Amino acid sequence: MKGVIQEYQETQRTAEVSEKKQAFLQDFKEMITEAIRALKSDTEWAELDLSKYFDTLNHEILMNLLRRNEKDERVVQLIKRYLKSGVMENGVVMETEEGSPQGGNLSPLLANIYLNEFDQEFLKRRVPCIRYADDIVLLAKSKRASERLLESSMKYFEEKLKLTVNREKSRTVSVFAIRNFKFLGFALGRNGNGIYVRVHPKSWKKFKSKLKGLSSRKSVQAIKPSLVVADVFKPNIPVACHKT
Repeated sequence: MKGVIQEYQETQRTAEVSEKKQAFLQDFKEMITEAIRALKSDTEWAELDLSKYFDTLNHEILMNLLRRNEKDERVVQLIKRYLKSGVMENGVVMETEEGSPQGGNLSPLLANIYLNEFDQEFLKRRVPCIRYADDIVLLAKSKRASERLLESSMKYFEEKLKLTVNREKSRTVSVFAIRNFKFLGFALGRNGNGIYVRVHPKSWKKFKSKLKGLSSRKSVQAIKPSLVVADVFKPNIPVACHKT
């Protein structure tokens, strides 16, 4: 009987992982599709990098955001206790006055609730914005416009949401600089032949480094990333690509 229960529990865990993986892949696909669609009309991107985002969520701001939609104060207080429960470092429990535990079941949801304020603010400003967790790009039609967007968005993060922006890594990038723009591990860009997508060189290097530990060096060296040109995209339809 014990073996049957363990087998059932393992099956449930496997199903959960599979479901989460499918949801992640769907979200990932939608973000890449949205990014490529934007390349057709905008020529400049403002790329934002938040420093230690999950570790620096302001609890007071988050609680106020939760209370807007959750009228049951018991739920809010339960989430607050989760955030204040502390973390263990080297066997010692440390208090947590800010942030949300990375890897916690609630953390991705809370992080999205927090950054939804940013999404809605720039939606009101009619600024195209693509965000996956804390990977954020704003789209503009000129270098000057993208620089203004970068400055105003950094100001919003720091003053309204009390988050720290990594100003050294946050920058503006031309969509024609395919080697320089990285989003979710991919290099995206545009040239005379159309819109291109490929694994970013840094991501590829990291992947090959991990792969070397699982395979022979010779077989890893033989693998090369493909540059693909993206076809026309329609809402809610996976990205269609073909090799050039």
